[in-house]
Amino acid sequence: MDMQVVFKVRAFENWLIADLQSLRATPRLFPESRRGRRRVPTGNADDADALRILDAASGPHQSYRKVHGAAAICTHLDPCRAALNSRSFRRFLRVLGDSRYANQSRLPNPDA
Repeated sequence: MDMQVVFKVRAFENWLIADLQSLRATPRLFPESRRGRRRVPTGNADDADALRILDAASGPHQSYRKVHGAAAICTHLDPCRAALNSRSFRRFLRVLGDSRYANQSRLPNPDA
C-alpha cells in the first residue's frame, strides 16, 4: 500500500473557503457568506485569512465552530471549484492521482 503525504502550509480552513458556494449552501451556519466572497482573492484562497472570513460569514450572533462548520462545508464542497481557487488543493488532488493535474498543479487550468 502506497502512502502519500501532503503538508498544508496554511490552515485547513483555506481549502474550505476555496469553494465559497459550499458556504452559501449552508445559510443557517453562514448567513453572511457574501462577505467572504469579497475577501477571498480569486484563485488565491491559500493566502486569505480563512478563519476571519469564516467567522464573519457566520454572522454577528454566532462564531465559526471548526469541527461542525468544516463538516457542513465539506458536505457541499466541490473539489473542482476548490481547485480553481487553491494551488495547495490542486497539489493535494495531484498527489491523490487526479488526472487533470498529472502534469502540473501550479495553474488552475490543467491543460496549461
